[in-house]
Amino acid sequence: MSDKARRKQWIRYWVFDPLFGMSGFFIHYILRWMPIYLNSAIGAWLGPLAFNTYLKSKAQRARRNLTILYPTLSSAEVDDLLHKMWVNIGQTMCEYSILDKLWDKGRVQVDDSAIKDYLATGKPIIFTGVHLGNWEAQASYIHAKKIPLMAMYKPVRNRFMRRISAIARSRMNIITVPTDVHAMKKMYEHLAQNGAVWLPIDDFKNNQVHTPRFGRPIASKGTNAAHIVRLAQRFNAAIIPVHIIRESEPKPSFKVIAYQPICITDKTDTSILSILESLDQMMENWIKQRPEQWFMLHELRL
Repeated sequence: MSDKARRKQWIRYWVFDPLFGMSGFFIHYILRWMPIYLNSAIGAWLGPLAFNTYLKSKAQRARRNLTILYPTLSSAEVDDLLHKMWVNIGQTMCEYSILDKLWDKGRVQVDDSAIKDYLATGKPIIFTGVHLGNWEAQASYIHAKKIPLMAMYKPVRNRFMRRISAIARSRMNIITVPTDVHAMKKMYEHLAQNGAVWLPIDDFKNNQVHTPRFGRPIASKGTNAAHIVRLAQRFNAAIIPVHIIRESEPKPSFKVIAYQPICITDKTDTSILSILESLDQMMENWIKQRPEQWFMLHELRL
């Protein structure tokens, strides 16, 4: 590394990172102090502003994806969906500061009738879904059920911002592990102790969202969907698809539906591929019903 690069790294680490970190802590706790409706309203204003000003390439990609997935939509209809998507993303980012309050104030309604019997067994669980609505809010339900939940996350570079994220998730007792070489081992240990993990299938790897496939060839290896099936197979864990959607305004609220547990009894390759295809189709349908609430629309490359 050159002297110039070292100097630049030092300045970023000791000057800019703390400055951004302090501002991040200030904003986080100001947002947490606000009433829920005001917190969400600020996010609804900031989301479109950020994407239309600073993230234009992502906005263009999201537009292109919508025109491919919904070729019959008019330009005005695409514009409306895009605006709603930026609003939802902005709201979700601000709501990180009040994830626990959303549950405490009754803003998360749950239909878990399909999984009550399985929860009573105390067996390991792999919760899965996609980044819809405010996907983090569903963890408040899992916490309320006193289920020990572990989730992987991709750490942001700024150490102060990482701390803010950790604080938000710790309020719901989520065990977080960074996506490094040790992550899968920790998940193995957690499932072996009859714990629960959260693994969404719409992971972003190598500059692409690989699942759902949206007409592309299905991948039986390397994706979160493949990891989910292999983990369930190894630990005799149930795969529980969880669907969350943001309900209509004016009050920020969410509907969570937990679907019938998928237990792998036939461990042949044909059976595993069938489960992968079933999960993929289920999640794709969820997204197509409410594309404006899918966080990964601007990262998908079709």
